[in-house]
Amino acid sequence: MKTTSRRSFVSAISTTGAGLLLLPAGSALGYRANEKIDVAFVGVQGVARGYFGRMKRLAEQANVTALCDVDSASLAKRKAEHPQAGTFRDYREMLTEQKNIDAVVVSTPDHTHYPASIFAMQQGKAVTTEKPMAHTVWEARQLGLAATHYGVATQMDNEHHAAEALRLQVEWIQAGAIGEVREVHIYTNRPVWPQGMDKRPDPSPPAAGRRERDRRRRGRGAPSDATPRGAARSSAARSGRRRPRRAGLPDARHRLRRPEPRSVGTPNRRASRAPVRSG
Repeated sequence: MKTTSRRSFVSAISTTGAGLLLLPAGSALGYRANEKIDVAFVGVQGVARGYFGRMKRLAEQANVTALCDVDSASLAKRKAEHPQAGTFRDYREMLTEQKNIDAVVVSTPDHTHYPASIFAMQQGKAVTTEKPMAHTVWEARQLGLAATHYGVATQMDNEHHAAEALRLQVEWIQAGAIGEVREVHIYTNRPVWPQGMDKRPDPSPPAAGRRERDRRRRGRGAPSDATPRGAARSSAARSGRRRPRRAGLPDARHRLRRPEPRSVGTPNRRASRAPVRSG
């Protein structure tokens, strides 16, 4: 059987557009020689389609051993392509029940990247997570702490960061081979696919607010926009009766007034009656 190093496996996957940093379960120092890596997938559609295409080219180095997705139709499709793989709808069950898993690929919707990734780390699995790695800064920091604490190999799927060309450029800069770098110009053609909504939704009137709904429920109807401000008075105001004030709000007649200004240095009456002690 062909011997595969971790670095060669990472390089092979990186050049095909699906970066993985993989180590066997229970080991963070090296890869078992002459043995295949057992890979589990959390999410089998969308971006994961590219992973499965590359895994076929790496059949001598890795196995697809487990599949997890909440969509039963997508799961059945991947199961037909990989009949040896176990199927699950809950990644927690997959990672606790199936033992022959060395690494996990997380390619679920963005807001579920963190819980699936950190749970896999807690089970001692190597993890590669699709971008974005997490939903918040706190989650990203927790993933970094978890990778160190559990001693597992991890990578966010910016696969070009694992490519030899980019690593070589970093070594050139760190060694000073091109001198001091003062300015960097970056160009990108992204995004090359449609983003956001293709068409703005048709305008619609805003939903009724809470006060308006309550008014309609009582049969009073909404006030007319043509009514001048202050013209619509309550029955209590028209009859001359004072409306009871709300709890916690002082009555306008009993509000404190601003004190009259005094000249600086002028004592008040109480202070002037106090005896003056001589030094």
